[in-house]
Amino acid sequence: MHLVGYSGGGSLAFEIALQAKTSTLECKSLCLIDPTPYPFSATSLTFSLGDYLKQRAEKYDMFSRFLLGKHTGFEQAVSSNEVRSVGQLEQHVLSAMSSESLALELSCIVDTAMKQTSELMNRDLAPHRKYTGPCAFLKADPDFYVKAGIDADHIHHPDGVYGWSLPLSCPDIKAIPLACGHLSIFKDGEAVGKVASTILSLLNMENIEEAQSSDPEPHVAEQVNILPKIITKD
Repeated sequence: MHLVGYSGGGSLAFEIALQAKTSTLECKSLCLIDPTPYPFSATSLTFSLGDYLKQRAEKYDMFSRFLLGKHTGFEQAVSSNEVRSVGQLEQHVLSAMSSESLALELSCIVDTAMKQTSELMNRDLAPHRKYTGPCAFLKADPDFYVKAGIDADHIHHPDGVYGWSLPLSCPDIKAIPLACGHLSIFKDGEAVGKVASTILSLLNMENIEEAQSSDPEPHVAEQVNILPKIITKD
């Protein structure tokens, strides 16, 4: 199987790739499309209720504004003590949205922005927790994650790929730049083209390897050499 993960789905795709090692499935490639910066510790999960509510409300306001063009004022409701629990905040969100499904979708987005799951964040970086197969990394303008409140050390990690070189076990992996923001990737024609060509390159890599094993002609090796240098294979 070939896995592709966008935003918070990058962590999910990575986890599936690791789980495949212990099953009959094989992850033949992994493509991460502007994934959430790799979590190094669970310290960001330590909130007082007041801090948690405020940060969650701020993100609801931000995503409502970015995605829906709505100015909701959830953070103000928390600051004024009108909202004092997560349940009350979620009810406010439900009341402000045009449908229950939209409120649920927004809640899922905020969950992803707030934190990775406690289980994923507490994983150590032992060798068996690393993905070592073919992989590609596409990176949009980091402004989205800055506004989402992600730790600046994660956003500006020196590896240039939000710290993902560690769990990917690809110290020389390079980001494929996308000239757009995180939320515009699949609305921008050039970005969609880069995503598509990158995924096709990963698929083509598998086809070339299969051809090499059955008919290792010189022209096959030439095809390997023309694959984008931004694709890393350990």
